[in-house]
Amino acid sequence: MHVFVHLSASQDAEEWTRRWSAGTLIGINERKPYGYDRAEAHGCNVVFSRAHAERLPARTLRLGVRALLGFDLVHAFRNRAEIQRADVIWTHTESQHLGVLATLRILEGFRCEPGRSPVLIAQCVWLFDGAVRKLDPRSLLWRALLARADAITVLSSENLRVARGMFPNNHTELVRFGIRVDEMVPARRRARSGPLRIVAVGNDRHRDWSTLVAAVRDFEACSARIVSQTAPRSTGRGCARIELLRVSRNEELAELYDWADVAVVPLKHNLHASGITVIEEALVRGLPVVATDTGGLRSYFADDELFYCAVGDPGSLRRQLELCAREPDTCHERTARAQTKLREGDLNSEAYVRRHVELSRELFERAASRGVFAPQRAPAGK
Repeated sequence: MHVFVHLSASQDAEEWTRRWSAGTLIGINERKPYGYDRAEAHGCNVVFSRAHAERLPARTLRLGVRALLGFDLVHAFRNRAEIQRADVIWTHTESQHLGVLATLRILEGFRCEPGRSPVLIAQCVWLFDGAVRKLDPRSLLWRALLARADAITVLSSENLRVARGMFPNNHTELVRFGIRVDEMVPARRRARSGPLRIVAVGNDRHRDWSTLVAAVRDFEACSARIVSQTAPRSTGRGCARIELLRVSRNEELAELYDWADVAVVPLKHNLHASGITVIEEALVRGLPVVATDTGGLRSYFADDELFYCAVGDPGSLRRQLELCAREPDTCHERTARAQTKLREGDLNSEAYVRRHVELSRELFERAASRGVFAPQRAPAGK
């Protein structure tokens, strides 16, 4: 089965690997984007999309079209040869699968006779948080394109509920996102006295830094370090126990996880499991996690694995932090339980990719049996 993984222009696989090797790709990442190359161990031939060199006029055109349509059509069209060659296409976000779907429609328009069409798994992250439910021209275009996907996958049970309501005729499925767990640090038990050391990491627009600041501003028994490229520079200003940091190397982030006693993932209301990557990373580093109870995170971790607080409630977050400071044994037990789920359940990159392979084979065989297309032999040497 020839799999084409279409990612954003900023996630060229060769550049990703170079940054991973140099230690400048921040977070617990795989050698290739999201570990999709693990599918090769399951009998797949995997090829990644390629970012094309751009001069200023071409870049301006591509970004202009993306701003107009809401997805990167030019990047997808540049990768049309691999799109046409694939048996199955995997995408990571909306900008990619909408670009592929639009490219396929354009290519169909140039053919006099129906041709083979690859199976497309359209992974949705942010789309169901509201944009696609509007009635403006762009949203109607997105819905028309997405309706032609062979499968719609989401990372959150909340997104799944919306997706099934909007696209009852499509195959819709929750595929839990997972990261590499090969180098998991055993769950740590806080032994030191002194302030509770808090680390909070994230660039997502749904991070709720104001609630975190309000929770710790008068909590004298703590020290907090916020690690974000997108948090306002005023975050925590005037509070000596809060630091706002930027990191440029992965080892700097690892040192912050090692410094901390607990990781906090404060979130605004969302439907797409915002924060799940950081939650999993903190657990791999052996830290207990306090997270806002939103976005379908409970479909990943239960009450006896994380410490949940209410949305937008500094008092609720403060109480969970005080519990972590007061009961190190409870922290250790919950972290160890969550780590077992990461290792042995479906919350790691191996399980995430394996489900993509299984779903692809199901869809591929179903399409082949209907005569939609003949299986494509993978090119020699990939």
